[in-house]
Amino acid sequence: MQAAMRTGYAIARLNSLEHGDWLEVRCVCGHVGTLNPVDLRHLPPMTPLSALEPRYLCTRCRRRGRVVAAVLNNQ
Repeated sequence: MQAAMRTGYAIARLNSLEHGDWLEVRCVCGHVGTLNPVDLRHLPPMTPLSALEPRYLCTRCRRRGRVVAAVLNNQ
């Protein structure tokens, strides 16, 4: 089954993530990573998704702030 992507900021904050949601992080170098909500529990629940993008360091190109976050739902 393919995951449905809820793109943009329809899910504006971490506390808006629902059961089955994953956060997909795509770097401009082409690397794609996924995080499940458990990976994000160290962040405050009111953290906006837009605030995550400059924080993440790509594990392939080792540059920060070149990612786009989208929400995936596997249900």
